[in-house]
Amino acid sequence: MKVLVVDDHPLIRTGVKAMLCRHDADCGVIEAPDCGSALALLSDEQNAPDLILLDLNLPDCAGLAALD
Repeated sequence: MKVLVVDDHPLIRTGVKAMLCRHDADCGVIEAPDCGSALALLSDEQNAPDLILLDLNLPDCAGLAALD
């Protein structure tokens, strides 16, 4: 499973990644610190995640606007 974690706090991204990898050794985690970086990662079809964990309070995109 490939997961994209989008959060502006590095500690949160690191913690989520550690928990996911602890429960599934085959889990690949991609990290993005903001919406712009996440969109850049998603533009490459090879990075298409199975799941996106998205902070709804990002500095460059607030609320549900990131889902558009």
